[in-house]
Formats: sequence, structure tokens, C-alpha cells
Amino acid sequence: REQQQRAIVQLLKDPRQVLFDRAVAGTYPPGSIFKLVTAIAGLESGSITTSTSVLDEGVLKVGDYGYANWYYSQYGRTEGEISLQRAIARSNDIYFYKAAEFTGPDTLATWARNLGMGSKTGIELAGEAAGLVPDPAWKERTLHEQWYLGNTYHFGIGQGDVLVTPLQVAQLFQTIGNDGVRCAPHIISQAQTDCTSLGITEEHLLPVVQGMIDVCSTGGTAYPFFPYNEQHERTGNPFMEIAGGTAACKTGTAEFGPANQQGIRKTHGWFSVIVGIPDIASQIVSSEEDPAKFAWLAAQQSQALPKSVVITVLVESDETKPYREGSSDAAPIALTILERMIGSVGSP
Repeated sequence: REQQQRAIVQLLKDPRQVLFDRAVAGTYPPGSIFKLVTAIAGLESGSITTSTSVLDEGVLKVGDYGYANWYYSQYGRTEGEISLQRAIARSNDIYFYKAAEFTGPDTLATWARNLGMGSKTGIELAGEAAGLVPDPAWKERTLHEQWYLGNTYHFGIGQGDVLVTPLQVAQLFQTIGNDGVRCAPHIISQAQTDCTSLGITEEHLLPVVQGMIDVCSTGGTAYPFFPYNEQHERTGNPFMEIAGGTAACKTGTAEFGPANQQGIRKTHGWFSVIVGIPDIASQIVSSEEDPAKFAWLAAQQSQALPKSVVITVLVESDETKPYREGSSDAAPIALTILERMIGSVGSP
């Protein structure tokens, strides 16, 4: 018993806070994951359309301030004229700075809350955090400061004061993958389903989902998933593609904390994906090879597996690796989870 107590004390003292439930109690800037919220808010409010384009010249200048795109900061390159679907695929900051400006911070905040941010999900776990969705009234009330255009730019790309839990990010992707119907998450299988339609039109949802598929496909930012998506046929209907096993995702690399002497802040990496779970039975064994095993696998799938899943990964930075990224750090973990999930169905 004393040995168990010492082990518990060691866990409590562990600087990594291994007993802290980050999925529901940790709050983090969402980074580029939030660009999906900006896209939906802009489309639904009529502030942008699928054909709205923005010129990416590397840096968006406002007076004495400059707001750069990550691609320019890292590689010195620009995207040129870019519209919504491509902006999602490339996670283009310049596009979403302007989309946020066109939409306005109050509408952004409204849609962030509609999509489940800024409030607890109600999951049956202790210590859940609500996160934070800022707006001009909040800043005036809390910080006694005026809201500036730069705040809107940062808000539009998931930086600044906005904070979310990993569970809220998973719920965002669940809502997108569920045709704009947000469902409260549960860990109790018998819990009553509580779902609300947000009224997002198919016309607005389809290009967002198509952009997310492009993120996980060649030319996007989630390069670990490129080979996975190359295995699946593109039909032009993103929801049918997801049902067939195609991955629709978004990467995020979010800055936090104070800047160092070089003006660089630490980052953590986000990755979240919606992916259909197709006919697992036929992937493992054909009906001709082993009819009995095929039938058993098909029965297990119909009884136990959903038609699609959301996988959300957050990789925190630490002293040894202070700069984590969504594409290089979080996406490979999600891919490993997915591959193990698909291959986890054993024989009877």
C-alpha cells in the first residue's frame, strides 16, 4: 500500500501533469483549426462566398503593422489570388485575416458559440472547462481595452484570446461531418442523444468539407495523410467521399505564451479528421477466401462500429521540443490511430 501511495505522489508531482485530463479540462488556442469556424461564419452571414478571393502577397499591412502568412514566414513564398476551398487546403492566413474582417468579430463569436465553443459540452466527466470566445464587449468588460482590427485578424485564425478544449474541437468536426447537426458528446452509451441543427446550408457546408478533404490530399498541409487519401476515389461529392473512407481534416499550429528574445513563441500542434469507416470486412478478407470470417466481421461492424469517426490530436510543446506543428507532429499520430482502428477487428 505504501508503494502505491508513493507512486501516486510521484504522479501528482510529475511536471508533465499526467493526471490532468487535457481532453476536457485543458484550454488552448485552436490556431488554424479555427479557420473552419471563420469559413462557416463568413458563408452563413453572407460576408464571403465560395468565389470570394484574396490576394496573398505574403504580408497583410495595416498601418505600421504587418500580418504574415505562415508560408511566407517559413519559406518566403506566396499563394497569389486565393479563394475559400484552396485557402482551407493551404491554411492561408491572409485569406482568413480578410474573411474575419469581412465577417466581423461579433458574428465570428456567435458562430464559434453555435459550434460549441465557449461553453461546456456537458460530457459526464469532472473538471470540464468552457474555454473562451472573445468579442469586443468581452475585451472592454474584462481588459478595459478597445477591440482593434488586429484582434479580429488574430481571432479569425484561432489566435489571440480564443481558447478551446480538445473535446470542443472534436465536437466541431462532428458537427461538420454530421451535416451541421451538433450533438452533445457522451461516454455513457445509454445516454439520451441531444442534437441540434445549426441550419448550415448544404451550399455552404460542401465547399468547407471539400477544402478539408484537400487538406489531407496532395497539395494540402496534412502531408502524412496524402498516401491514405490517394487510395480513395474522388467523386465530387465530399460527403460520399468521406463515406467511402476518404479523410477530411484540418491542421493547426498555435502560438502561445511569451515570445523569446528572437520574438518567437512556443507552439503546440493540432490535427483533427473526419473519416468514414467503410466495409472493414472486405478490407481484411474477401467473402471468397473465408466466408465465415467475412460474415463475422461484417456483423461486428454493423453492430459496433459507426459509419464515420472523428479523431482529434493535440501535441503540446515542452522544453525539449518547444515548436510543435499540426502537420508533422499531430497528423502522424492521428494516422496511426486510424490505421490501428481499421485493423483492430480480430477474428472470432
